[in-house]
Amino acid sequence: MFEKFTHNGKEFEIRHYNDGMKIRVKAFLNDQQVSPEYSADTDVASDFFWAKGEHILKSLKDIVRSDIENGIYIQN
Repeated sequence: MFEKFTHNGKEFEIRHYNDGMKIRVKAFLNDQQVSPEYSADTDVASDFFWAKGEHILKSLKDIVRSDIENGIYIQN
């Protein structure tokens, strides 16, 4: 699954994966990974939901997007 957004004229993709054990989120630009992988175990995700009332996937995507908007990504 992915979500696209544009920042400074560049189109980024935030891709996420859930293998049933871990939720992973990464950012891509021109099909090249430009961010670290942010992840959480599903047990942590469950605890996070009960404590905060929101899904950890949204928080991980927000972190990736914020990093890109702040210039914290691999730039060629």
